[in-house]
Amino acid sequence: MPLGRANIHRAMPAQTRISAPAVAEIKTVLGAHCEAVRNSELSLSSQATYVDMVNSFVRWLNYDFEPGSRVAPYKPKKDKKDTTA
Repeated sequence: MPLGRANIHRAMPAQTRISAPAVAEIKTVLGAHCEAVRNSELSLSSQATYVDMVNSFVRWLNYDFEPGSRVAPYKPKKDKKDTTA
């Protein structure tokens, strides 16, 4: 998902932590929040953090996220080649 493009078009889950109208209202303003972050002077990594955190919160409201879990685990870093040989 590109930076600032929240997935606000998911189907409404059967159960949420708040009322369905409240979730719908949050999804409505989520796009504006992501746009404001994208247009800010924050670094790209900070922008990504802002967007990821708000998306995680909305997912948590929908029982679609648990703190400490990852959407996609980080790939292990490749070892640098030994150039001394």
